Amino acid sequence: MPVAGGQERQVLDSVRARAFAVTARGIYFIPRVAADGKGALRFYDFAKRTSAVIAELDRPTGMGLSLSADGVLLYTQVDREGSDLQLTPDFR
Repeated sequence: MPVAGGQERQVLDSVRARAFAVTARGIYFIPRVAADGKGALRFYDFAKRTSAVIAELDRPTGMGLSLSADGVLLYTQVDREGSDLQLTPDFR
């Protein structure tokens, strides 16, 4: 929605769980993963009303994206997943 008021409009088709950062120029975001499993870091430009790929992501991402004051983008990447099962004798 424009700051001065008016009609709201959708600017992004999809965003992965809280993976976006808004700046004065636009929005950095990670869309939901495509059917082929590949992801991308994208930037939506407010002036051009278009988005472009900033970086291809070859591994799954976790939740969130952050932008520091000096312009460094941070996001989580899943390198490995696992779990352990433990048997506890005489557990009460």
